[in-house]
Amino acid sequence: MFWNKNKSKTKPLTPKEVLIQTLEALIPEKRLVAEIPPNYGGCYVHVEINPSYPEKGRRFIISTEDAKGGKPCGVKNRLFDSNKPKEVASWIIEREGKVIS
Repeated sequence: MFWNKNKSKTKPLTPKEVLIQTLEALIPEKRLVAEIPPNYGGCYVHVEINPSYPEKGRRFIISTEDAKGGKPCGVKNRLFDSNKPKEVASWIIEREGKVIS
């Protein structure tokens, strides 16, 4: 009851925190793909590790790919670079993105 204070209270992770952990665990050969709904542009977002990091540039390269008929069209446009996984995760979550792979 009230006297038993030994129980650990761990909060479940928010979707943003899960995405930040996924970005931090990203390796150079892999990429994270998120789908953005049509009301925010209806595109796919690719997050990759910069192959020339740390010698040159920032850690993450974020690019978009248009979706036609619910499928990627094959042409990626570089959007921005960032060193902060929190910034990238915030950008995806603000646009209601869902991680595909």
